[in-house]
Amino acid sequence: MRIIVPWKPVVIVWGLLSGLVLFGFLGSSVPKGKTPFVPSVTKVQTVVVKPAVASTVPKAKHPHKAPTSGR
Repeated sequence: MRIIVPWKPVVIVWGLLSGLVLFGFLGSSVPKGKTPFVPSVTKVQTVVVKPAVASTVPKAKHPHKAPTSGR
């Protein structure tokens, strides 16, 4: 059994709701004096990256080899 969905009303309602959200966001940011789509300068943080430390694990003197059959 198939369920038939009328997509045109769904798309219209979806568009109206997304438009209301967008205009609500713009309408709430303009009275505060903020630019809506620019990141805030106060929230930008610098990240300090430390240089990589050399590994303290000693390297093996001999590479691992598969055991050979002694015939």
